[in-house]
Amino acid sequence: MNSKLAVLYIGLGASLWGIIGIFVTYLYELGFTLTQVVTIRVLSASIFLTVFVIIKNRKLFKIKLVDSKYFIGTGVISIVFFNWCLFSAFSQPCFLFFCTQKV
Repeated sequence: MNSKLAVLYIGLGASLWGIIGIFVTYLYELGFTLTQVVTIRVLSASIFLTVFVIIKNRKLFKIKLVDSKYFIGTGVISIVFFNWCLFSAFSQPCFLFFCTQKV
């Protein structure tokens, strides 16, 4: 991969990570609960990544049965828990106060 493309991908990833709070706050304003927001994000990411892997390389879905516990533990459970922690921080009044202050 060329280094300019790598820098572009890093910048794109950082930008998407930076604007996640906007979408989460918007979903809260629409009346979604914390659990629903986490579910929406995890399911949409799962669908996107599944389609991406199917297009790029189907062989990546093949895992050894003995490794499935690691896949579930470090993949599914940790991502759900991380999103729950992150989005619950977004919903706290102190977070919203500091994010809306002008510098």
